[in-house]
Amino acid sequence: YLRSFVPSCAPAVDDVLGGSAAAAAADAAASAAAGSSAAATAAALGDAVSDDVRKAMEPVIAKLAQKHPVCSMANVRQWLQQQGEEQPLAKQAAQLSDALLDALVQSTGHVLAIRRMYVAKLGTHAPTEGMRKVVVGLLTDKATLRKADVFGAAEAAGLVPTESHYQRVMRELCRNNGNHWTIKTAADM
Repeated sequence: YLRSFVPSCAPAVDDVLGGSAAAAAADAAASAAAGSSAAATAAALGDAVSDDVRKAMEPVIAKLAQKHPVCSMANVRQWLQQQGEEQPLAKQAAQLSDALLDALVQSTGHVLAIRRMYVAKLGTHAPTEGMRKVVVGLLTDKATLRKADVFGAAEAAGLVPTESHYQRVMRELCRNNGNHWTIKTAADM
């Protein structure tokens, strides 16, 4: 399972289709999903995903990000299946390979991929956005966070951290493991 989701660990896509654009796009999407910009990721999708599917994904992923600030690839697939009645192209997107779906989801610009989880770029509570950006930034660099790390980074960013903002953001994005926090996983959903 891990090899199919983490593009950098996945074996190279064999050109089973005899040099088709879909196989080349899957290779490009896998390398692009390993950490490039949303524009490069969208370009990597090439001909493998139609423009109609890409356009249809924008509002669907935006809605997902608003409802679930942290989700896994399995959650994304389930969400797309559920949205299939309203948006038939969402069901089509749910059938894509992990690498292509990952590139497609990230190309919408509504989520970031951190430690095999998708984190919404925008939160649901405007006053906590500064603290949220700090926590998301820390989560991209560190697997575990402590309160002192978060408060120190918030102060360095020019914010005046409050306990209520800290608790709200941490509960939204992370799970408490005693004296440290980690990003939520699929088991926490």
